[in-house]
Amino acid sequence: MTKLSEKQAKDMLRRLKGWSIEDGKLAKLYPFANYYQTMAFVNALAWISHREDHHPDLTVGYNKCRVEYSTHANLLEAEGIRAVVRNELLSSAMGELPPAECQTELWVVRDSEGARAEAVLRSALSAKSGPPWACASCGELCEPQFTQCWRCGRDRPA
Repeated sequence: MTKLSEKQAKDMLRRLKGWSIEDGKLAKLYPFANYYQTMAFVNALAWISHREDHHPDLTVGYNKCRVEYSTHANLLEAEGIRAVVRNELLSSAMGELPPAECQTELWVVRDSEGARAEAVLRSALSAKSGPPWACASCGELCEPQFTQCWRCGRDRPA
């Protein structure tokens, strides 16, 4: 699979309502009426993503869910590290081929960039940390990874 040029990506993006490319990631914010609808969407997306073996990053709030698709190769290329994704389409062959031969692999082109590539990926994929924050609206104490109060839906202050 070859990477799309910027023009090709923009042309294809016109057909995807509400989607944008931000920091090399395909992103969309889905609004919902309440927490129940948001979580129903998240669970359905998790099931489809597992079946397709392509898992997005999700930012879940009380009445919204931000979905971001990227490849680890894109994260590395944004840092100037050339990388290649191998076995990307072989997950459906698992069972017919040994599982170890079907797993998606990310290869760094230059061995000398391996340690830096690992650091970039660890940083990008690590959970948000920090102290819990208190909702200004209802006073609920929320964990740092949440961008909205789970109780009332108010956005976390910047």
